[in-house]
Order: sequence, then C-alpha cells, then structure tokens
Amino acid sequence: MILSGIFFALYVVIVVAIGIISSRKESEEDFMIAERRVGGVQLAATMSAGFFDSAVLSLYVAYLYEFGFSAIWIFVGIILGFLVIRRFAARIKAKADEMKTYSMPEYFFRVLGKKNGLMFTIILAIQFFLFLIVNFIISGKVLSALFPISYIPAVIIGGLIVLTYLLMAGFKAVIRTDFFQLVITFVLTLTVGLFLFGRTHIPSTDLNLFQMGAGNLIGFVILGAMSVMVAPDLWQRLFAKDRVQP
Repeated sequence: MILSGIFFALYVVIVVAIGIISSRKESEEDFMIAERRVGGVQLAATMSAGFFDSAVLSLYVAYLYEFGFSAIWIFVGIILGFLVIRRFAARIKAKADEMKTYSMPEYFFRVLGKKNGLMFTIILAIQFFLFLIVNFIISGKVLSALFPISYIPAVIIGGLIVLTYLLMAGFKAVIRTDFFQLVITFVLTLTVGLFLFGRTHIPSTDLNLFQMGAGNLIGFVILGAMSVMVAPDLWQRLFAKDRVQP
C-alpha cells in the first residue's frame, strides 16, 4: 500500500510538472496543436498511448477472456488501419495545414461542407463522452482498489489529474504526458510479463488463432481497421506532425 502510494504520488507530480513546464511561453497554436511541430518519435508515442486507453484495454481483456489468443486479430486490423492512414497521411496533413484546422470535424467541415462537419461533431461528441465515462469508471475502480478511498472520490481524483495538465498546457501537455505514460506502460507490462512467465498456465485451446471462427475474425479485422481510420484523436495528432513524407 505504501509503495503504491509513493508511485502514484510520483506519477501525479510528474504529469503536473509536465503541464507547468509545457505552459511556459505558450501560444494559442501551441495550446491547440503543439504548433504543428511534433516529431516522429513523439508522434509514434502519443498515437500508441492515446489509442490504448483504459477503455480500449478493458475491452480487449474482455475479448481475451471470451476468445483467447485469437482476439489478437483486432490488432491485425489496427495495423491495416494505420497502413491505410499512412497511404493518405501526406495529403491529409497538407490540406490540414493549408486550412489551419485543429480537429477532424473541423477538417471535414471545411472539405465536405457544414452538414457533414456538424454530423461528425455530433457523432464524435457522443462517442467520446461515452468513452470518457468508461475511462472515469475504470480509473475510479483502480484507484479505489489500490487505496483506502471510496469509488466516487477516486473518480474525481482521476479526473482532476487529467484536467489539471490539460488546462495548463492543452495539446502540448497531452503529447508530452503520453510519451511519459507510454514508457510507464512498457515498463509495467514487461515487469508483469517477466513475473508471470513460468508461473501461470495457458490452456492450449486459448492459443488457437482461429478459435473465434471466420465471421468473428473478419469482424475483428474490420473493427480494428475502422477504429483507426475514424479516430479523431489520431487525426489531430497527424495534424500536429512537423512534416509527413509522401
């Protein structure tokens, strides 16, 4: 309990410090889109961290429980989705820079007109509001399990931590905290994997790549690909890239 508290307090201090440092001498363009100067390593890190939030990970754990190792087909779809985005990335980036757009709905508002832009805005607002609720629920569950605090205060604490660095530095803080959180995720995943190696048994049926059946397999590939191609946070990160090679 004490060790968990120390690590959590250190995490809070670091992300808030990132927000404070990022907010120094910050322009409006910096706050909104990190001045469109995000480097390749930073972009890869923030796309990875931003895509695999607690909502996505909790869903994947449920898929693993239901389908075993064959749930990995959703990641095959995600790879295909990134390859499609990569194919058109330079064109999308150039158009976004030309129009000075900050978000995916604004991009389609300028390209496809007012009605399409409004449709994208409404759908994405509902979608991400629901994702936000799921993330708050999971953060509250985790914090209340780790520390002697009830669920509601745990949700509030988790939300306030994110809100603090967002209000201080906006998108630039998101980029930098994503990089930090990706490092944490990698270290913890490696540590847990090494700890469990040889200590747990996986049934051979769960290792079958085709356990879910052809229909579910195709559905998972399509779901993974589409979740990348229509993800507004990934598009915004693409807009923030310093340059994209055609």
